[in-house]
Amino acid sequence: MAEIIQERIEDRLPELEQLERIGLFSHAEINAIIKKASDLQYRIQGRALFKDDFINYVQHEINLFEQIQRRTRIGYSFKKDEIENSIVHRVQGVFQRASAKWKVSDQGILNFMRCE
Repeated sequence: MAEIIQERIEDRLPELEQLERIGLFSHAEINAIIKKASDLQYRIQGRALFKDDFINYVQHEINLFEQIQRRTRIGYSFKKDEIENSIVHRVQGVFQRASAKWKVSDQGILNFMRCE
């Protein structure tokens, strides 16, 4: 399990390094993002899976996406789509795993998120 999580975190490193390189995030913020993502990955990879863990992971990714959107007002556009698309793909993957686990549609998960 730890290998899968480590691989997923390593897959994120290029985009996080790019965000740091262009000045959207500081080194400390990148480390905090990695730590939070690792913690959330462990929760959604465990044996006992809970909807709240999936929702927390999706919410974290959405918050990161929104934070990038707010900070891009500095005029950054290089690889912006690539970074944002990778976040969207991660959220879609988590939705797919959750919908397969609990046999609900993506719309059902969105409705559940709104109720929380």
